[in-house]
This record gives sequence, structure tokens and C-alpha cells, in this order.
Amino acid sequence: MNMFIIAKQMAARLLGNKRSWIVLFVVPSLLLSLIMGMFQFQTHAQPTVVYVDVDQSLWSHALIKELGKTYDLIESKSVVETERLVTERKQEAGLYIPDGYGKLINQQEAPKLSVFSIGLKEVSSTLKLTAEQVTREWMRFASLTDAKTLLSEASLQSQLETYLALKPSYHIEKNDSAVAPNLRIAMGMFMIFILYNALNAVVVMKEDKQKTLMSRIYAAPVRSWEISAGYFIGIVLYGTVQLVIVLFITRVVMGIEMGIGAVEQFVLLELFLCAGISIGCMLGACFSSTSHFSNMGFAFVFPTSMIGGCFWPVTMMKPYMQKLSYIVPQRWALDGLELVAAGNSLSSIWLHLVVLCLFTILFLCLGSVVLQPGLKEQAR
Repeated sequence: MNMFIIAKQMAARLLGNKRSWIVLFVVPSLLLSLIMGMFQFQTHAQPTVVYVDVDQSLWSHALIKELGKTYDLIESKSVVETERLVTERKQEAGLYIPDGYGKLINQQEAPKLSVFSIGLKEVSSTLKLTAEQVTREWMRFASLTDAKTLLSEASLQSQLETYLALKPSYHIEKNDSAVAPNLRIAMGMFMIFILYNALNAVVVMKEDKQKTLMSRIYAAPVRSWEISAGYFIGIVLYGTVQLVIVLFITRVVMGIEMGIGAVEQFVLLELFLCAGISIGCMLGACFSSTSHFSNMGFAFVFPTSMIGGCFWPVTMMKPYMQKLSYIVPQRWALDGLELVAAGNSLSSIWLHLVVLCLFTILFLCLGSVVLQPGLKEQAR
């Protein structure tokens, strides 16, 4: 059909500008990989803790061995050096095992462990809780051991090794339904590039109309709706190529794990793309001048992206701003992506899909004048 020929030519023209490939493919791919890669690095890396063992007893060595299963431990020579490393932010947290640690355990007295950190951090809190829990476990073990064994370090070590070998172990599996905290920011940044390229495509369409290219096509045996549909489908194809290539580079080439299915992610972003193109058509109907449209269109992208939660979580905003964010498609697309990442299916987020389709229909009806080849616009 004629509209598919027009769509093919429109998409080929937009993709033919090789200078725009950097903004179209390279920058979004690198940005997504950087944001999501930072989260993966933080998730898979074990916390680093520097420690100093003044006691050098069997119990302190056993404590360090147990903590080594959870943390990357670095031994320090003195308390002063440990405090310096933490204060200068070279290490995340520090642990001090005082002299007499093992003796107090044998006497059924709780030894006092010191944890160094700057401010309240998750690493220091979990380190303190883990160390105290292991210490209480050693005290319970010592209470069940006879006095002769406690006096013989070799016998005590043998029984402790036997106890640890028979001790039930557990493994906390990764929660695949947990949503990556950087997913919303990464997808929000990508949506800004989607809107940016959609508005650029609408600019090309307005220039065709002002230069009477649409009118010349209309003079041929082609219906008006075929021209309008051809231009719209061409821009959708142009945006779809961007989605496919960016997701391919990010997922396959870079090997970045998004925490969301590729099909579900593509469907939501594709619906958002259609809504973004419709927004561009609506703005194009409001401004006949291409330069005015470019300025106002791109100025429209960032405020709506801020309201929709592309730069920060929506929960950080005031309650009335959270309600206001529902008037922009970014909010619905990002919420849908988070729900799918949490384990929901596309059928369970049907409301988000329907709302994005309604955004497309509404904005396209308001901006349909841009797609009508019979109406002329004056370039100013």
C-alpha cells in the first residue's frame, strides 16, 4: 500500500543522517550500561572491612574466619591505622577486637567489640550485629564445654572445628523479584532520548509540509489518510529501530542485566514511543513555526520528565506533585516497567498499557492537523 511506501521512505530519510546515530544509538546505550552497570557492581561486590586483632586467641581467629564468609577482610597493624583508613574513606568500616576477648568468652562474659565508620552505614551496622551474634555463639559453645577442654587450646580447637563442620548452614538465594533501584532512572533517561528523537522526526515532518512536499504527494493518486498514516508509521519505525538497537547493545553486547524481560520492556517502551510521537504532533499543531516548535518542544520534555519521575523516585515529591505526575505518560510507563520487573505479567498491568494507548489517541487527535497534507502551514 501507498502508506507503507511513504513510511519506508520517511524512516530511511531519518536513519540516513549518520551524524545523528551518536544521539540515537551510542549515547543511550552507554548511559543505560553505565547506570545499570553501577548497580550490578554494587550488588556483586562484597563490603570491605579492615580489622585489628589485639587478642590473637583461638576465639578471635574463629570470629575473623566467620566474618570472612560475608566481608572482604583486611588486617591492620594497629587501632590508629584502622581509624585512619576509615576516616580517610579508604575503607568502608573497621573492627577492633580487644585484648582479653577469648578470656572473657571462657568466663561467660560478653566482650566489647568496637566498630569504626563515618556516619551510619549499612556495612557498619551489619558488621556489628554479625560480630555480636558470632560472639554469643562462641559463649554458648564455651558454656557447654568442660573446663579441662577450655584450658587446652588444641582440644578446644578440635572440638570447635567439629562443631563448625556439623553446624547447619544456610544460603540466601538471590531474590529475582527485587526491582533494581537504578532501573527507573536508567529507563527515565532513555525515555528522554526517545522523546528527543521523536520530536526531531516531527520537525522533519513539519518541514516537509511547509516545503509543500506533502502537497505534492497529495497531488498524486494517494489519499490523505494514507499520507498521514505513512508519515506516522515511518516515525514509529524510526523510533522502533532505536529501541531494538539500544536494547540489543545494552543487553547482548554489553551484557547488562536489566532485571526485566526483553519482550515486556520493549512493549512498554514501544507504547511510550507512540505516545511521545503523538505529543510531538500535538505540539506541532500549536506552533506553526519550526523553530518555535523545536524550542518549545524540547523545553516541554524536561519538565514532564521531572514530574513523571525520570530523574528521581516519584515518592520523593510532594503528594500533590505525585497526583499531578499521572497526567504525563512517563509516569505510567515507568510504573509499568517497575511492576513487570517485580514479577508481574503484561496482563496484570493492563491499566498502564491502556492509559498509554489513550495518551497516543488523545494527543494524536489534538495534533492531527500536522498530519493533514491538505492544510498548509506558513514557515516563519
